[in-house]
Amino acid sequence: MTIVGSDLAFWLGSKFARNMVVKRVLATPPEAVSAANKGEQIRVGRMLNLIPPISNRFKGILNDSRISTSPARFDLERIAAPTLVLSVRDDLYGTFASAQYTAKRIRGAKFIGYDAGGHMWVGHHDQVITEIEAFLKSSSSTMHRRPET
Repeated sequence: MTIVGSDLAFWLGSKFARNMVVKRVLATPPEAVSAANKGEQIRVGRMLNLIPPISNRFKGILNDSRISTSPARFDLERIAAPTLVLSVRDDLYGTFASAQYTAKRIRGAKFIGYDAGGHMWVGHHDQVITEIEAFLKSSSSTMHRRPET
């Protein structure tokens, strides 16, 4: 909580304890980043640079943490919108089980899961973008289709 509640602590951590910040704030195993190609390492670094001031995000981070690991019971079965759910098994926020649960309860939802890459889906960025683009194109054409008369 110290690192996400203090701009100074976050800045110091991102400069002098980067792996700890990657693990605690980006919820990504540092070894996944170390093993990734240069482009992925740069992407993760850019994400760290986009976070400050972290104090502005504190309440949202706490809320995300609370609901990602133990989501409240929502009437997910009533959702009719096209839905894509992505998660990574080693996401250190523990979102994988909640993502699977969500996708199973939303009619027609598509679930995509990866085993490794953490919350930043390191090593899967191009795949994730391709999946999102395909989903949006597919959903757009389905939503704009006129009902048959």
